Amino acid sequence: MDELFRDFDFNDRTDFELYKINGNKLPDDYLNFMKKHNGGEGNVGKNSYMQFIKLEEISEYNNEYEIFQVFPDCFCFGGDLGGNHFCYNFVSKKYFAIDCCSMIEEDIYCVASSFYDFVTKWDRELEDTDN
Repeated sequence: MDELFRDFDFNDRTDFELYKINGNKLPDDYLNFMKKHNGGEGNVGKNSYMQFIKLEEISEYNNEYEIFQVFPDCFCFGGDLGGNHFCYNFVSKKYFAIDCCSMIEEDIYCVASSFYDFVTKWDRELEDTDN
C-alpha cells in the first residue's frame, strides 16, 4: 500500500473517534487506514487522484450530499476531482464508486471487497480509460 500512496498528502492523525455512521459500524480496514492517516488527498498509484474525508467531517459530508437518503445502507468516505463519490455498502460489505450526478444503484462501478482492493482497482480503472 505504501507504493500506491507515495505521492499522497496525508492528514495529521486525530484523536477524534468514530466507529459508526447512520447506525452502522464502519469497516475495520477503512478504520485502520483512517486511524493512521485520517484521510488526505493526492495522487494514488500511476493514474488517479483521490480524496479521503477526515473522520471528524464524514457525517457532515454524508448529510450534505444526502447519501443516506439516496443509499440508506451506505456511506461516502471520499471522492476524486472528476465528481465521483467513493462509498461503502454496509449490507453487501463492498466498496464502490459512483458519479455524484447519477445516484442510482445501477450506476455503481469499481466494486471491491476491501479498502485496499478498491484503491488498487480505482487506479487500474483509470489506467483502462486512458488507453
